[in-house]
Amino acid sequence: MQISLKNVSYTYNYKTPYAREVLKDVNLEIEEGSYTVIVGKTGSGKSTLIEHINGLLLPTHGEVLVNKVLITNPKSKKEKRNLARMLKTLRQDVAVLFQFSEQQLFETSVLKDIIFAPLNYGIAEDKAISKAKELIKLVGLDESYLDKSPFELSGGEMRKVALCGVLALEPKVLILDEPTVALDYKSREEIMTMVKRLKEEFNMTIVLVTHNMDYVLEYADKVFILKNGQVSFEGEVEELFSNEEILKDNSLELPELLKFYNKLQESNIILDVFPRKYEDLVNALKNKIGSSKNE
Repeated sequence: MQISLKNVSYTYNYKTPYAREVLKDVNLEIEEGSYTVIVGKTGSGKSTLIEHINGLLLPTHGEVLVNKVLITNPKSKKEKRNLARMLKTLRQDVAVLFQFSEQQLFETSVLKDIIFAPLNYGIAEDKAISKAKELIKLVGLDESYLDKSPFELSGGEMRKVALCGVLALEPKVLILDEPTVALDYKSREEIMTMVKRLKEEFNMTIVLVTHNMDYVLEYADKVFILKNGQVSFEGEVEELFSNEEILKDNSLELPELLKFYNKLQESNIILDVFPRKYEDLVNALKNKIGSSKNE
């Protein structure tokens, strides 16, 4: 499911004295099955942008194309009705997990929370419950959690339950807005590993909004940087982290792994790999040491 934004601008409180333009003529393409990461300073328009992908916000100007659904600002009541009908279908395919997603939980039990969306889309209750049991195991919890109140769980567990809720409709696209914010290290790693698994096992298109440059390095197929509501960079990971000027202009830090990698290079320890994770660097060093011993 390919996603395309063409000349998208968005203004909050449009045509009022409080108007504030947040997106300005944004053009970008997200390929089907890709892991796309969007970064940028707070207030750059990242969250506003992703809310256009499933029609939570409609562009003030421009258009969003998701698969065959064209999202524009409707001009008539008939266009509004047609768009509302298309968006309901689209939201089965495009799921959004918002920042502090545990705030999306509201039911009296984990099970009721997970099956809420399927039931509202006309899926039979027994099928929805069966799916909930699959999902709770997928996120590393057992079925006993289904009977618990979501508000009795830890922060990491609540985030996992919220993820189950957005996965219950079996979406083709998963959009995550800072999914690990305010979680401990263990919970952060579990969430990110889970997202990677979803992409690999189900060929799901992932769109991640994050400030964590380690995640950009390890997971991204393509990176977009937003600055003042505009795309200031688009490209691959190595291109981004090899360009000091782009990083500086967008107030982005080099990941610690690459800082160490660069020090090795400066010390004339040349490795034949651009490391995306520490395991890559360790293996490259082992190969380097092994080659030196054989010489």
